[in-house]
Amino acid sequence: MDLYITPWPLMVAVSATFAGRLASPGSTAWLCAAACALLSAGLFAASAWPLAGNP
Repeated sequence: MDLYITPWPLMVAVSATFAGRLASPGSTAWLCAAACALLSAGLFAASAWPLAGNP
């Protein structure tokens, strides 16, 4: 169960460097929309992942 949460802080650390560079030159509205879309896709993928023991 703990391994489901592990990728989150790792990807936050990796994406923070890119987000800072992307937010500086222009509007952050599209950056927020893209982040929300990626987060919702990741949460959907996590919810659709089959649990161990369920056939």
